[in-house]
Amino acid sequence: MNIISEMKTKLTFGLLLLLLVSCGEDDALTKKWNYLSDELRVWAIEDSTFVRMIMVDDNDITREFIIRTNENDYSWGSASFAGIKYEVSHTEYYYQNMVSNYGDSYSFYLNASFDKETFGENMMFYINDLNFKYDFFWKKSPVSK
Repeated sequence: MNIISEMKTKLTFGLLLLLLVSCGEDDALTKKWNYLSDELRVWAIEDSTFVRMIMVDDNDITREFIIRTNENDYSWGSASFAGIKYEVSHTEYYYQNMVSNYGDSYSFYLNASFDKETFGENMMFYINDLNFKYDFFWKKSPVSK
C-alpha cells in the first residue's frame, strides 16, 4: 500500500512539474509562423509618417482622413491538451486606423491565414458602424453583423 501511495505522489509531482514547464511560449512542442502573402501585403500602407485620404459621399460632403495607427505585428495563439502546450502560433497582421475631420473612424485589417485548408487570408474594413470582410480562400464575403 505504501508503494502505491509513493507512486501517486511521484506521478502527481511529475505531472505538476510538466504542467509548470509547459506554460511558456518556448516550451511548446511546435511553433508555427503564419505570414501574409505578397499579393495581400500590397494593400497595406507602408509609410505611416503622413497619410491622407479623401472620401466624398453622395451629398458631396468631403471627408479628409488622416492616419492615426499603423501596425504590422504578430498575434499569438496556442493550443494545449491536458494542460500541456503542444503548439504556439504567430500570425501576421496589419492594422491601420484613420480619423476624419468630421470624427469618422476608418479601420483596415489584413490577417494571414492560420489554417490554410479551412480559412484564407482576410481583409476587413470598418467605417463607423459599417463593416466589410473578404476571405481570399473562399473568394467571398461572409455575412457579418
